Amino acid sequence: MRIGLDNMLITEIYKKYKINKGLQEHMIRVAAVAKMICDNTDTVLDTKNIVRACLVHDMGNLIKSKMDTHSELFEPEGVEFWSNIQAEMIEQYGNDVHIATIAMVEDMELDEKSTFYFRAIGGEDTQRVHVEGTLGEKIATYSDMRIGLEGVVSLKERMDDIRRRYIARNMEGFSSDAIDVREARLVDMERDIFENLKIRPENITDTSTEKIQKELWGWEID
Repeated sequence: MRIGLDNMLITEIYKKYKINKGLQEHMIRVAAVAKMICDNTDTVLDTKNIVRACLVHDMGNLIKSKMDTHSELFEPEGVEFWSNIQAEMIEQYGNDVHIATIAMVEDMELDEKSTFYFRAIGGEDTQRVHVEGTLGEKIATYSDMRIGLEGVVSLKERMDDIRRRYIARNMEGFSSDAIDVREARLVDMERDIFENLKIRPENITDTSTEKIQKELWGWEID
C-alpha cells in the first residue's frame, strides 16, 4: 500500500518503515553534510531534492545489519526487537538491501527529482557519477562517504574504516584494489565539489552540522 509523502515529517516516514535510530541518525547526518555543502556555494543547486534523497537513501539497510556489534545503534528498543523487524523486512523485501531500499522509495512515491539524486548514492554508482554525474549527484554520493559509524569523518577516515572492516571479509567489490579505485574517484569528486565552495572539507564536522541535523529531524516532505 502506497502512502505518499505529502506533508509527512521525516520522523513519521522513519516510523512508518520501522527504521532503527542508528540508521535514522546516519541518514540525517548524510543529509546535513549535503545541505551544508549546498548552502555554502553560489552555484545553483536543487538543494531540497538532494537533501530529500539523502534522508531516505539507506532505508533498507537494517536487512544487512550485524547486531552482535554496535548494539547501541539499536537502542532504545534493543537487539531482540530489531532482529524481529529485520526478519519481517527480509520476508517482505528479500535479502538484497539495494532492491529493498528501491522498493521502499517507490512505495513512498518519492518524486522524480529526488529519485534522480537517490539513485546516485551507493558504491555501485560511484564510477558512473565520477565520469558523468552532475554536481548534485556528486554531492549526494560524497556526503554519504563522509559519515562513519560514530558521526561525520574525513573521506580518508571513512575509506580507511572500510578497509579495516571489509577487506578481510572477502566481500565482492571490497578488495584492496577496488577500494583504492573508489577512493581515487571520491577524491576527484571532493575536489570538484569544493572548487567553488566557501568552506573546505575539514570544516564539515558533527559540530558544524549540529544545527542542520536538528533542523532535519523536523524536515517536512511536501
